[in-house]
Amino acid sequence: MPTFDFHCRHCGKEFSSFVSLADKDKVTCPQCEAGDVRQVFSGCNIIARRNTKSKTKGNSAGAGKNCKSCMG
Repeated sequence: MPTFDFHCRHCGKEFSSFVSLADKDKVTCPQCEAGDVRQVFSGCNIIARRNTKSKTKGNSAGAGKNCKSCMG
């Protein structure tokens, strides 16, 4: 089930809730139990994985040899 962020228009509390897409409109505030909540859109988390089996070091464009972020 996805996690959605909400803001209560009644008391101002911001909270997250695990809820199905079908039940997203039925969420109530955990603090004041009001049903007047709106979904807050936030950034998503992306996890980048690095290929540790690569035999080449640096990038193919030949960036500077002292670039620590490009060296494996």
